Amino acid sequence: MKNLTCYDLNDIEEEAKRNIAENQRIRDLTDRSTSTQIDKSLDQIRIYRNILTLVAQYRTPTRKDLERENAELCKKLNFTYCAYCGKTFPTETSGTHDITEHIKTCPDHPMRALERQNAALKRVLSVLYP
Repeated sequence: MKNLTCYDLNDIEEEAKRNIAENQRIRDLTDRSTSTQIDKSLDQIRIYRNILTLVAQYRTPTRKDLERENAELCKKLNFTYCAYCGKTFPTETSGTHDITEHIKTCPDHPMRALERQNAALKRVLSVLYP
């Protein structure tokens, strides 16, 4: 089976669009007495729309698509984030210092619950053993 290139897919898409337009034009010009022809045309339109959907799914990405995806990936690589609250931090300027400082005070970090529990136990101990 021949591997389809983006040019082949574009040709298929253009042909399908032309056929859809032609079938819709025929449908508009045909009277109700030819309902069988209309039904066949509608079936063809559905088939061409399905082809267009498949073409869109398997289209070879363009250079512009690849550049956009590359820019998104580079952007993601330039940031790190807190796994507990989702806050992002640039890695270029401060490295890991900002995220390290944030983790020490992040309200969603599991350590905060342990710190609250520890503080409560210290209060109980200070009442029991003044």
